[in-house]
Amino acid sequence: MGWYGKIAGATIGFIIGGPLGAAGGAFIGHKLLDNDNNLSHHEEVQANYFVALFSMLGKMAKADGIVTSDEVRAVEYVISNRLRLNSEQRSFAIKVFNEAKDSSYSFENFANNFYKINSNQPNLLFFMLNTLFEVAKADGQLHEKEEELLKLAKSIFKISDHDYNNLKTQHFPRLESEKHYATLNCTPKDSDQTIKSSYRKLVQDFHPDKIQNKGLPEEFSQYAKVKFQEIQDAYDYIRKERNF
Repeated sequence: MGWYGKIAGATIGFIIGGPLGAAGGAFIGHKLLDNDNNLSHHEEVQANYFVALFSMLGKMAKADGIVTSDEVRAVEYVISNRLRLNSEQRSFAIKVFNEAKDSSYSFENFANNFYKINSNQPNLLFFMLNTLFEVAKADGQLHEKEEELLKLAKSIFKISDHDYNNLKTQHFPRLESEKHYATLNCTPKDSDQTIKSSYRKLVQDFHPDKIQNKGLPEEFSQYAKVKFQEIQDAYDYIRKERNF
C-alpha cells in the first residue's frame, strides 16, 4: 500500500489545511491517523510534494476566477503524461485539486510550505514552477493573474530571473527555435561551446539514474525522464541548425 492508501481515511480538507498542506510547515508526524499507518521518511517526502503540487495547481487554475475545461485538461495531462499516476493516485490528486482551489488557504500559503520542505532540492522547485506553467498555458494565453502567481512562486522558490524567463520562453515561444534554446538555458547569441557546456550540465542534472539515486518523489523521476528527452531534442535541433 502506498502513502496515499495510508492517509486515505483523513478528510481532504484536513490534509490540505493541516500537516500536509498550507499550514503544515514541516513533515507529517510519525502517526498521522492511527498506529497502523506510520509513514516512512520517503513516504512523507512524497506525500508533502504531492499535496503541495495539486493544491498549487488548483489555485493556479482558478487564478482568473474560473476553472476552464482547458485547464482541467492540462491538469489531466500532468496526471497522465507528466506524472503517469495510477487510478488510485489520480483520484486522490483530483480530490486535493478540487478542495484546494476553493479553500481559504492562498497559493502563497502552499508555495511557502513547499519551499520550507524542499529548499535543498532546486530541481524539484524548478519542476514545480514548470508544472505551474503547464496549467497556465492551457488556453494558449498567459493571463495577468496567472503570471502574478508564477512570479510569486519564482520569488518564494528563489529561482533566478534568467531561469524564470527561460521557462516562460519554453512555454510561450514566438519561434520554435526560441523554445529549444531556452530548454538549454541559452540564447541564439551564445557560442557553440557555451551551448555544448550547458547541454552537458543539464544532462548531468536531469539524468534519470542520478535523479533516482537522490531519493526524490517517484513522480519527479517521471518528469525527469521527459525533461531529459526534451534536452536531447533541443540539442539535436540546435546542432543541426548550426551544423556542429
